[in-house]
Amino acid sequence: SNRCLGGNRYMELSDESVRISFKIQPAFWQKTWFSVSIISISMMLTTWLIYIYINSRYRKETFKLKQQNKIAELEMAVYRAQMNPHLFFNILNAIRTYITQGKNKESETYIVHFSKLLRAITQDSIFGLISLEKELQTLSDYLELERMRFSNSFNFEIKVDPEVNTSYIQIPSFIIQPFVENSIRHGQVHKQKDGRIQVHASQDKTILTIEIFDNGIGRQAALRLKKNVPDSYVSVGMTNVKRRLDLINSDSNENIISFEFLDLYGSDNTPSGTLVILRIALSNSE
Repeated sequence: SNRCLGGNRYMELSDESVRISFKIQPAFWQKTWFSVSIISISMMLTTWLIYIYINSRYRKETFKLKQQNKIAELEMAVYRAQMNPHLFFNILNAIRTYITQGKNKESETYIVHFSKLLRAITQDSIFGLISLEKELQTLSDYLELERMRFSNSFNFEIKVDPEVNTSYIQIPSFIIQPFVENSIRHGQVHKQKDGRIQVHASQDKTILTIEIFDNGIGRQAALRLKKNVPDSYVSVGMTNVKRRLDLINSDSNENIISFEFLDLYGSDNTPSGTLVILRIALSNSE
């Protein structure tokens, strides 16, 4: 037989297969860095959306709270400005009487005190707080007007303990006057002479105490005579001050301002007057 001779003597076919090694790279979305980036972006987006939501809620709640505070401030301003309207008519009538009777000196004094009181009302009623010094000065003008209107049937005294810094301490404006007016209306108005009203300010750490004493006929006797006094006159001042105190105390877990009435009796157990104790919690800085 014939054989093919060549480089190799014999040419034979091999049964062994050829192996070629190669590596397939994963797509970019299959790579670890892409997965980490997606997770990070998702977390950042979620955090941002949560922040937007919380910030939006916070802004809405803050706006709502500010609006509520504005309403409360306006209500407080109304109550501060609403001194008993009958008082002003009575004062004006008293001035007319002095002028008609030719009592020029008395009418001039009355007008001076009335002007100071009106100025205090119009200026201070827009502020939440004023100094105790200013409050007591306004109270003195008011008491002087009432004393003259009742033909000097009572005297008054305003006493302040040495430790009380009246120019530094801030209190709600016109917070004392309604209690004094109440003392005059229920006590002194029924006395013809020798009436007495005392206002005493003292301080124990962060508590300012205002005591208002009158030697009038007492609350029980005043209630029996109440039918002779129009209800609208009696109720306006104390109704407003109670509403004001509710608004002031509503922002605190404790009462910032509280008051109590004490009926006083003599040795023979007859009424000898009324004592009002007004307590005002001061800030630590005061």
